[in-house]
Amino acid sequence: LLNSQDVLWAYPAYIDPSSGLLLLLTNEIILKVRSGVDSASVPGMLPPGLRLVRPMLYTDDEFILEITNPKETDPLALANSLAERQPWVEWAQPAFIREYVRKG
Repeated sequence: LLNSQDVLWAYPAYIDPSSGLLLLLTNEIILKVRSGVDSASVPGMLPPGLRLVRPMLYTDDEFILEITNPKETDPLALANSLAERQPWVEWAQPAFIREYVRKG
């Protein structure tokens, strides 16, 4: 799939073991900066391959980032790398789409 010109990106689907519901990766990462980090400096601190899309609603320290080359970048690995290697990052996680089932 990734070699096809018609495919923008493709990621694996994960299954929540407790519910059996699907978790689908997207080309976005949600990131929280550490206390004291100036939010205006975030775009300049991002590694190549990420761009700031927008802040999360009602926060000044959480941001939605977009992977600029999603066909070649694993969002889970990139989020883990940000959280482990960037001292200004409190946490980072891929933006998942979660399957929900209504219980009757």
